[in-house]
Amino acid sequence: MRTSRMLVALATTAALGTVASTADARSSFFFSPTGNIGCQMVDKDARLRPSVFCQSASSRTSVTLSKNGALKVCRRSSRCIGDAPYGTGKLAYGKQRTLGRFRCVSRRDGVRCRIIATGRGFHIDRTSVKPLR
Repeated sequence: MRTSRMLVALATTAALGTVASTADARSSFFFSPTGNIGCQMVDKDARLRPSVFCQSASSRTSVTLSKNGALKVCRRSSRCIGDAPYGTGKLAYGKQRTLGRFRCVSRRDGVRCRIIATGRGFHIDRTSVKPLR
């Protein structure tokens, strides 16, 4: 049985005690205000590849943005989604989170994540994933 990328990353992060609240954080998790969309941002971590992973629980869809801007989308399967760590907070509408080369913005219509230098990224909402160029 395949384990989702988020579950593997969560186990690694929990086991090694990565702290996401410090200025030099290497991994950060958040939910949209509704809790439907969950994201993990990773940068400058020797154990995990730099990337942003977001998932929509309602559509069982996820997307991964690599450090070079490539997108990998997984659609409508329980293999596409995982569980965030206990206590993961919500990112309010209009607020953004920046981690290394990545920036995500919580919006009423979903979450947008981009590579800051290139603008490449994605928009994920309750039903779909769209590339941003």
